Amino acid sequence: MIHSSLGYLALLGLVIQTVITVLNQWRVQPLLQEANQFALAAQQAYGNIQQHAEVVSAMGMQTRLEQRWQQQQQAFLAQQAQASDIAGKYAAYAKMLQVSQASLVLGLACYLLINQSLANGAAMMIVASILAARVLAPFSQVLGQWRTLALAWQAYARLDELLAQHPLPASAMALPRATGAITVENLSYALTDNPREPLLRNLNFQLTPGEVLLVTGPSASGKTTLTRLLVGLLPTSTGKVRFDGVDAYRWDKAELGPSLGYLPQEIELLDGSIADNICRFGDLDASKLANVIHLLQMQPWLDSLPDGLNTRIGSAGLRLPGGRRQLIGLARAFYGEPAIVVLDEPNANLDEASEQVLLQAVLTLKSRKTTVVIVSHLQNVMQVADSMLLLVRGQMLRYGKPQEVLASLQQTSAQAPGRAA
Repeated sequence: MIHSSLGYLALLGLVIQTVITVLNQWRVQPLLQEANQFALAAQQAYGNIQQHAEVVSAMGMQTRLEQRWQQQQQAFLAQQAQASDIAGKYAAYAKMLQVSQASLVLGLACYLLINQSLANGAAMMIVASILAARVLAPFSQVLGQWRTLALAWQAYARLDELLAQHPLPASAMALPRATGAITVENLSYALTDNPREPLLRNLNFQLTPGEVLLVTGPSASGKTTLTRLLVGLLPTSTGKVRFDGVDAYRWDKAELGPSLGYLPQEIELLDGSIADNICRFGDLDASKLANVIHLLQMQPWLDSLPDGLNTRIGSAGLRLPGGRRQLIGLARAFYGEPAIVVLDEPNANLDEASEQVLLQAVLTLKSRKTTVVIVSHLQNVMQVADSMLLLVRGQMLRYGKPQEVLASLQQTSAQAPGRAA
């Protein structure tokens, strides 16, 4: 009975400490989550300002963007300070409870010892005092480190969500090099957070090796999304993109890479030499490299550089103008005579002479049975295209030979006033 009273006192302190820990979590956790969100937003804002520093400075946006960043940073600091204050208070309560409980247990043990009611004498008094002081120590440490634990849990949740959105591809058997045959079957694509408004709807077409497809349409019609689906960067919502009957998204990218050339709308060159970027940072094949340089008539420009193909570009090297970056991106896409080439606005930064070189290069690829998909608004591209796809609001409005598509559009435009009347 006597020892039970000491145990009950320790148990009471344990219960109170648990309540303090739960209250601390209930009040501090939401504040830490909001503070973390504001911190991430402030970091992203700073990164965007730094990335587009020239535009920001030239157009006088620096002060306004700095004020927006300051608002996010101040919100982060305010939430963090409030969370720290609350956590500090609960940590103080927990420490006070720990000291009080140790004193109460020691006082009770002394009282029992004086009344000769404590078994084992003074030794048990010391044992009870030590146990009472240590039993709540873990809870006090948890409260003191609660912010670190909460941030670790949030980071784990974000990482878990990211990995769930990008699962590891299932292993598949080795496949032969692609021939260039492309089949698009009932293709639709929607963002995961907005599945009711697909960016592409029910696209169907086929391309044979050596065929050139021109994809055109107004802005925000889904052209860039289509190119990313065609090269297997995005999983389809419904339908399939197939190369030689194989799902392009499921195809091992290491195996598919040599058969595929891709030029995104935003040219991304990596830190390294011009030759490294063109050869995709693989083993340099002199004949293939010479082939693509001749195809795009790059030799005169390369000769004008001090180090030629060994000139370093990217974050640690030479900053190239848009037209030169475009040429290197095209050379990278054409390198190794791929079976399929997908080009998103390949002439966006080219002058008239370079554009003619590009069209001639496409004709050369066509003669080699390379299937080429070009996203462009320029009518000159129709000279080399075998078929034309007109996208409007993610839907295939017209598909067929370029002249037939143009004639159909002109006929529809001519009939429109009559219908309106």
